[in-house]
Amino acid sequence: MWSFANPSLAQQIFLACLFTFLGILLGMWITSRRRSKQEKRRSNQEFNSEAERPIRDDLTGAYNRRHLDKILVEFWNLAEPGHAPFSLLMIDLNHFKKINDRHGRNLGDRVLQSVVQNILNNIRKADMVFRYGGDKFLLLLPMTRGEFAMNLANRLREEFGKLTFHVPNHDTFKADFSIGVIEYRTDFSGVGEMLTKLHEALDRAKKELGKIALAG
Repeated sequence: MWSFANPSLAQQIFLACLFTFLGILLGMWITSRRRSKQEKRRSNQEFNSEAERPIRDDLTGAYNRRHLDKILVEFWNLAEPGHAPFSLLMIDLNHFKKINDRHGRNLGDRVLQSVVQNILNNIRKADMVFRYGGDKFLLLLPMTRGEFAMNLANRLREEFGKLTFHVPNHDTFKADFSIGVIEYRTDFSGVGEMLTKLHEALDRAKKELGKIALAG
């Protein structure tokens, strides 16, 4: 007869085995649930990666120019009523052709990838980085005034300047970039004029290599 008040040795052994077995089952169930969640998360990430492939630059992972054209129109339409201002940064590497010629295209590609990683490390989740073409990148900052955009531009240059690139012969070099900055204004005729003025600001910045210029 079973006695809970004073269990026999056999009953104690049975209970110990039972609880051990139940513990193993619980552990297996928890592990299975965790693995299922991880696999689901991995599957979702792979799906999102595949879904975004047409709008991403293959080399850097930044959004591509085609996606930029679409997104800029959307932001422009939102900003026109004056409810959603935004700013743009255009980033252009200095002497990038010399880097490619001297150190090879593979290392040049690493520099481009580092530019994007540097940007991603210093922006908000809502901000978007695009590869504009070649060694130029455009950063879109929603709900952002020019003053904040200028502060971010300074931080991006400062952080990128800390990087050192290594070449196979054990030499090292540093790279830098110039930045044009512009804030949306209601007197712009459209996206085209805003980009034109942004290019002009970038040109001014590049005349003094490694500088930042705010569009007037």
